[in-house]
Amino acid sequence: MVIGVTVMSDVVVLIGFALLSALASSLCPTPGPNGYATEFDGLSLVVLLSQFGGIALVGFVMGIVLLFILWIPFVRFSIFGAVKIYRSHMKGALIIPLGFLIFRALRGFSSATLAAWGREISIEPLMVCMIASSIAGHTSGNREQFANILEKTAPYIFLPFFTLTGASLQLDKVIGALPLALTVVALRMTAIFMGLWAEETCSCSQYNGLRWLCGCRKGGCCGKGQQGKNGRNGGGRVRIH
Repeated sequence: MVIGVTVMSDVVVLIGFALLSALASSLCPTPGPNGYATEFDGLSLVVLLSQFGGIALVGFVMGIVLLFILWIPFVRFSIFGAVKIYRSHMKGALIIPLGFLIFRALRGFSSATLAAWGREISIEPLMVCMIASSIAGHTSGNREQFANILEKTAPYIFLPFFTLTGASLQLDKVIGALPLALTVVALRMTAIFMGLWAEETCSCSQYNGLRWLCGCRKGGCCGKGQQGKNGRNGGGRVRIH
């Protein structure tokens, strides 16, 4: 449930960002569904809606590609009897470049549509990857295998990501807007607490009073209970990525 709430909140954020960015681009001479114009017309609305259709279509296709990668019957082997190469490593070596290609291809597609038609059709890569992974992870027999691949490849993604994030921080600008930043944080925490408190009053659960904490995550926090090979709880360990 915690992971479900986390993912759905990210989906809402991404959809809201797409709508608000389209509205902002209509008021400023920046590329968007209306090109460089400063007005939002009927064709701009059609382009905006087509973006969400494109996200669903590309996400479905990429989900099929992920299913094919999971299906490939790799066999583990060792190098000189010392270094073991597992099937999850080989499949992860295909999935990571696939994600990179999705981002590069969709960014190039947005630039190409702007150059060709004067209107930018932006297909959000994050939502495409979320749809693709949902298709691959919710197919019978693939969920545990897919989770194992992601667990082994996650360090190669998170370390560069957080290094780049730390290097990109501009603390001098944050300090200048610190009162506003603290206000936004307080409002967000209050809204999360009130929303989940209202939900808890309508349900009976041993985790009532604690579930609102799952909405406070940022930076890719995700709890995952480890399952044993025979379906029993393998210790209930929670890993924070």
